[in-house]
Amino acid sequence: MKLELDEVEAPIVERVFTMYANGNSLASIAKILNAEGVQAPQPPRNRLIRAWCPSSIRDMLRNERYRGVFVWNRTKKERNPETGRKTSRPRPESDWMRVEVPEWRIVSEELWQQVEAQI
Repeated sequence: MKLELDEVEAPIVERVFTMYANGNSLASIAKILNAEGVQAPQPPRNRLIRAWCPSSIRDMLRNERYRGVFVWNRTKKERNPETGRKTSRPRPESDWMRVEVPEWRIVSEELWQQVEAQI
């Protein structure tokens, strides 16, 4: 599988980052995007319509792929001995692996740092 930049969605991502860096709350960003009819990335599991919600914007602002960094090894699968089911457990951040992928970058490092300071 090869990830590529989506030319339609990239400006929306950059706009969300800019709005948050300028002091808009997660809820106000969601309301603005919904009022303008901007299509959300995917419909929620329990609804049929696509709508922005504050939690999806929060997840977007924390996604390092938008700054051109691929992070993996964040979780590990463990089998629950009682049920036999596999569950994901977070790994310590020291175990995470990061790789720079400049062609994925949508937001500048300066904008990323402004958003991180807000968070």
